Amino acid sequence: MGYGVSVHLCEGHASHQFQTQRSGRDFVLTLQRLWHAHGCLTVARSKALRRHLDSCTGREARPRPGSYAWPELRATAEAAFATGAPRDTVIAALHRLHQTGPAHPPSTRTMRRWHTERRWLARGP
Repeated sequence: MGYGVSVHLCEGHASHQFQTQRSGRDFVLTLQRLWHAHGCLTVARSKALRRHLDSCTGREARPRPGSYAWPELRATAEAAFATGAPRDTVIAALHRLHQTGPAHPPSTRTMRRWHTERRWLARGP
């Protein structure tokens, strides 16, 4: 989910449909209440929930430069992330593929941010 937060869910609750229904509010509210009741709603978890809500709206908070010069590469990476492929494996493969090109691909940190932002949730499967 980002911010170092991961959640292990059953197949039904891990589905795109469940996590994005009502713009992600049901999913976020359930986790927020669960974590609050158990006294483990941390700042990182709150930020991850907020980011999940933002990702379900389909709009970005501000214009983003830099890595957005690679829209096709980002689309390829996000398609692989959406299938559940391991983040570091996808990043290493894309770096190998583009290492001899005329331009340097985005940094590993940038590609990890792409994974954390989870933009594919707003677009659907």
